Amino acid sequence: MNQAAKPGWFRCPTMSSALRYIFLIGAVSFAVAEESLPTTAELHSEYIQRIKPLLENYCIDCHDADEKSKTSLRLDTIAPEITAGNIEAWTIVKNRIDIGTMPPQKEKIRPARKETDQLLSWIGRSLKRYDSDQKETGGDTVIRRINNRSYANIIKTLLDVPPQGIEDFPEDGSVHGFDTVGAALYTTTYLYELYLKTAQATLDLAVSANDKPPAINEHKLHLSAGPGRVYEAIRKNLQNCIKDLREKPQLFASNDIRSIAGNLSFYFPDVPVCLQGKVRRNLVSEVVMAHYGETSLESLAAKGIDWANDPKCASEIISAIEIQIKQLQDIEQYIADEKFVTVGPFDANGVGSLQPGYYVVSARLCLSNPDFPLPVGLIAGDRFIKTFMLYDAPDSPHTYEQKVFWDPRWNKVAALSLLPYNGNINSKTTAFAIGYLLNYIAAMYNLTPAQLSTASGSWGLQSHYWTNLPASAGDGPKYNLPIGILCSDTSVRGPIYDTWPPPATTRIFTRGLKATPTQDYAEEIVSTFMKRAYVIGSCDKDMIQPYVDMIMTHYNFDKNFVEAVKFAISAIISSPQFLYLDEHQRADHTKRQPLSGYELARRLAYFLWSDLPDDALLASAANGTLLNGKELLAQTRRMLKDDRNRSFRAAFTTQWLKIDKIERIVYSYDQFPAFDIYLQQSAKEESIAFFSELLEKNESVINFIDSDFLMLNGRMAQHYGIPGIVGNDFRRVQLSPGSHRGGVLTQASILMATSNGMVSSPVRRGAFVMDRLLGVSPGVPPRDVPALDVIKPPQGDDTPLTPTEKLALHRANQSCARCHDKIDPLGAGLENFNALGTWNSKVRVLLPEISKRTHSIWLDRDADVHGTMLDGVNYDGPDELKQRLLDHKDQFLRSLAENLMIYALGRDLEQSDRPVLDKLCADVAANGYGLSTLIEHIVLSDEFTNK
Repeated sequence: MNQAAKPGWFRCPTMSSALRYIFLIGAVSFAVAEESLPTTAELHSEYIQRIKPLLENYCIDCHDADEKSKTSLRLDTIAPEITAGNIEAWTIVKNRIDIGTMPPQKEKIRPARKETDQLLSWIGRSLKRYDSDQKETGGDTVIRRINNRSYANIIKTLLDVPPQGIEDFPEDGSVHGFDTVGAALYTTTYLYELYLKTAQATLDLAVSANDKPPAINEHKLHLSAGPGRVYEAIRKNLQNCIKDLREKPQLFASNDIRSIAGNLSFYFPDVPVCLQGKVRRNLVSEVVMAHYGETSLESLAAKGIDWANDPKCASEIISAIEIQIKQLQDIEQYIADEKFVTVGPFDANGVGSLQPGYYVVSARLCLSNPDFPLPVGLIAGDRFIKTFMLYDAPDSPHTYEQKVFWDPRWNKVAALSLLPYNGNINSKTTAFAIGYLLNYIAAMYNLTPAQLSTASGSWGLQSHYWTNLPASAGDGPKYNLPIGILCSDTSVRGPIYDTWPPPATTRIFTRGLKATPTQDYAEEIVSTFMKRAYVIGSCDKDMIQPYVDMIMTHYNFDKNFVEAVKFAISAIISSPQFLYLDEHQRADHTKRQPLSGYELARRLAYFLWSDLPDDALLASAANGTLLNGKELLAQTRRMLKDDRNRSFRAAFTTQWLKIDKIERIVYSYDQFPAFDIYLQQSAKEESIAFFSELLEKNESVINFIDSDFLMLNGRMAQHYGIPGIVGNDFRRVQLSPGSHRGGVLTQASILMATSNGMVSSPVRRGAFVMDRLLGVSPGVPPRDVPALDVIKPPQGDDTPLTPTEKLALHRANQSCARCHDKIDPLGAGLENFNALGTWNSKVRVLLPEISKRTHSIWLDRDADVHGTMLDGVNYDGPDELKQRLLDHKDQFLRSLAENLMIYALGRDLEQSDRPVLDKLCADVAANGYGLSTLIEHIVLSDEFTNK
């Protein structure tokens, strides 16, 4: 059916698009009551007798044709019968009354509770009457392309290797923040070309006609060049100097003495601190001065002493040089036997050119000082493939590894400290990175300058010094031990194949690679693969014949059946039938056509896994049991427990909470020296872990507003100041009273995402509360809105304004006040959290110039955390904000349900969805508000199954 022709409020051209789905936030309490539907005549009579007088008393003065009216919502001319043309307006009225913003709180004359109940009841019953009259008129999911994330998962499922070149795909569009909505998933000729190119490159790796797999090689690498070459050259130079001393004493005195000092002052790779004393850099001077009891060679020359021709002195020099040569041999042997070196910020090992395939990258790591854990990343090429916090002590190093599909463009591996250079290990100078690492350590552990000096001074940060210090060096304060990351070696092992031929080869070539290439075999290959890729029960002749012809034409040309099949398979996985979820659209808008078993299986897998159905789900679709509610529920519960559900949890959580692009925020390193990439990643993972905990245990969605627990790993616990949590795994942690945490609103990921990398943003935070927690669109700002940074203090006051003070002045502009009167007071309560999500009683404001008193460009001012809810109720601080949000828990449930349905259905919600949403929310609320219960109800709903 033509979308533009569908009846409903959402197509009304006179209403702002910013209010497209505000109708969905109505309180469940007005949708639950079971009652017989009134007739249109009864509703009209009630309107004339009761409702119109209320509107005239409290509403029409601000909602008429008068130029003083502040809104385009006209209630003086609106028809009392709800129609497709005015349903949006009536829904807006209902919801504004319900949340307390209509009439505005500042109005002196406001309706009594009994009167607002009358209004809400009449509108609610009128909407139900409309729903009944318009039943079965909407709800189709528009045809939608699979998004990049799902494409990657599906290709991996089909071919057992990740798609090659997907990083070149343009970013998917989104609606309401979700990348599953068909309306935003555009396709271009360029994108089709990329699909075909990617398919061909991926098949080249997935299918092999070779009898044996490639040989597995291991590239084991040390962090610095082998020291033997350096030490060998130094020893040779020292031997030549001995020869000169014996044969040409004057040459030795004039040239070789400097050569020896230069050689022994040369940079020695990996000389440990405890052995540096064995290198006598001023060897000749020390021996000569000791022999004659003088303080310098200059004093000997002044006395005319020819020490180079003194046999006894020369003998002592030769003996000392020979001892030094032996010492260098001992040091070199120590380096060969010991393995750990300190990890510098840009230490990487070249591995040359490796063929694509699965490899295991590993590094054996520990801390030089176990009291100071540090973040580490394993890097392949210029990409972090594993990040974690390192806790291992020197006496118990651990090998960390990660299996990765090797990109042929990569040529190095590394185990590096996680400085914020976004994975580009050549993006900054080493000097900057060393300085940043020192500042990071100091900020992370609140070290004084003296402590930092001791910790870094006992270990040459700018060199690769070995730090296996003697046991005695560990005595005394912990700062006497160097702070840093130690690594013995890194390795790359592969390519690794669990089976041979590769799984995709066996899956595609159903009779094996040696079978005779025939038309019949080509048909079997195409049909088998197509049924799996398209998720269909059978393929008719017309579907498979074009691809069979491709195979046979290609084979007849060059007699290479494997290449011919790959050519056809690449066309199948680049075709619209593969790239689009082509579900039945109703031919007759008055009658729905339920999804078939296979269509439902594909929709369910796409929703819960972002992938293809597995064998169990396909079997249920094939025998028809999936269309039974009991079996659909059982499959849903099974799939929610499967590891593949991780894709849904991560995608929905990050897109719903608007933290999916948190990595794009650039933080001020001067202001946040303890920031690191692992913190940023862990913050996002905390939110995903929190969602997963509620899902796995079917706990109440109200925990999203406030909870008595968090999901933390060691890094997040350290960030929040919660002691006793060590390790990289997230676990449930009970909150102590007064922690100010709990729920999603005070999670670092949301607080980071609603900042600009330097300061918090009450506007962004208030908009987040409105949009994601209350389901109210904050609206789109006008183009002529002045930026906050140009708002100046009142005349005569030089004190820089806090963000809330700037916003107060900002709201003096009437066009700004319409939205900001609602948004800003919701975000003000979170001003105790800075741009990184840490708690502070102060807020930082930027000075126009560096302060002569503090030598800083920042000024700390007391945070003002007083705010007002949409219904006019005041609150003080984040704890009270969450309590006020709990007063609207059913409104939150509806907002969450709406977002989940948009994500699941791949379309915006319509008026015809409202009754389904009403009943769904009522049932979930009655059953304890469980998160998995909510998802189960969505899957079982008529909208999801298209009944």
